[in-house]
Amino acid sequence: MAASKPLLLLDNASMLTLLHQGCFRLQEISFEEVKAILEMHGSREVVRCFSNAEIEQLLYKHLDVAIRNFNYAPVENMAVDQDAIAFRLYVTPSETQPSIRTEYGNEATKVQNLYVYCQFLTRFDPDAGPVPGTLLTSLSFGFNAVMRASGYPKKAMFTMLIGAITNVILDPIFIFWLDMGIKGAAIATIISMLLCTLFVMNHFVQKDSIVRFHKGTFKLEKHVVWNILTIGVSPFAMQLAGSLVVVIQNYALKQHGGDLALGANGIITSVGMLLVMLIIGIAQGMQPIVGFNFGAKKYERVQETLRLVIITSTIIMGVGCFCSVAFPKLITRAFTNDPDLLDVTANGLRISLLVFVVVGSQISISQFFQSIGIAWKAMFLSLSRQVLFLIPAMLLFSRFWGLDGVWYAAPFSDFVAAVTAWLFLWYHVKNMKSKNSD
Repeated sequence: MAASKPLLLLDNASMLTLLHQGCFRLQEISFEEVKAILEMHGSREVVRCFSNAEIEQLLYKHLDVAIRNFNYAPVENMAVDQDAIAFRLYVTPSETQPSIRTEYGNEATKVQNLYVYCQFLTRFDPDAGPVPGTLLTSLSFGFNAVMRASGYPKKAMFTMLIGAITNVILDPIFIFWLDMGIKGAAIATIISMLLCTLFVMNHFVQKDSIVRFHKGTFKLEKHVVWNILTIGVSPFAMQLAGSLVVVIQNYALKQHGGDLALGANGIITSVGMLLVMLIIGIAQGMQPIVGFNFGAKKYERVQETLRLVIITSTIIMGVGCFCSVAFPKLITRAFTNDPDLLDVTANGLRISLLVFVVVGSQISISQFFQSIGIAWKAMFLSLSRQVLFLIPAMLLFSRFWGLDGVWYAAPFSDFVAAVTAWLFLWYHVKNMKSKNSD
């Protein structure tokens, strides 16, 4: 096992000594996170580099950490990929000093006549070139979707298993055994993506594959590129909308509920995404079946497949909705035992997932329109739930009901978006029946 680089504990003076030596990544962390990091390190894996012993004793007492457990050394150098915790100190003349905010806008912790906030530092080499992991990820995920859509769902699933299992095996080897930290995790992921890419690309050179590479077929054709873009813009818009919603939602939560509301939303989002990802997986499995039968004009099979997916998705969402409304505290305890956070999260979870049962059909119908090539309907339905209805409701409801208004915006948006999706589907089926009768 490679020799471990010790974690450095710095104050203002020792941090300034190091900062001119190279490039650093900085992240603000809380005292609770500092204590958790120190508890994960052995006594010989931490080096104290404080220049003021009195202030150092005060901070360790506040952290409830025994100072004798760590070695002391004057700060000289910090190696590439080495980590440190810096205590940024502001000494005040009295305990009546107004509060001090950090460069990130958070309020510093008051310890007697000190205002302190903590930063986690990692030194990196700016000249180290990036590993082209994004290219491998794009190839493996992109062509894996083509493989699934062309009638090889089991192979597509096996591709994902290769990446996941390989990553699980390699992560501890690179992170702990080779002591490469975050860099090791990145390398493990890239190796996993490389294996996925090789497996996927091998499929497209096999002669028995329905869709495969041929000589002379790599020339771009305008109408083909346009069809790809119009179909792909729906999930792209959904991801972009999700990012926009997070920014606006975090602002509203911070304004009406503070840090507790932000923490609660993280838990609520995790529960919601667990259910949503199940539905997206089912809907993506529906796409090649619906696309093939729609192209073959076997509309009865298309309707039967969509009906089955909607029923399954509604049952799953119904169970999740019932559990979230009936047992919100029980679910929340899986994430936290803090009594204040528990109460805020339970209330938010109960309200946010109040009508989550309708989300399954909304997502399924949106994916259905994407499967049959009606991109603008798929995009509109994707945006309706996360942007068109949610953002205005969030901004309006929070004005009248504060934090509860932010939570109530979600079920309102879910319900209106689901009604919109069903109206789109009803109109589409009506038109199809009209064309068939003609």
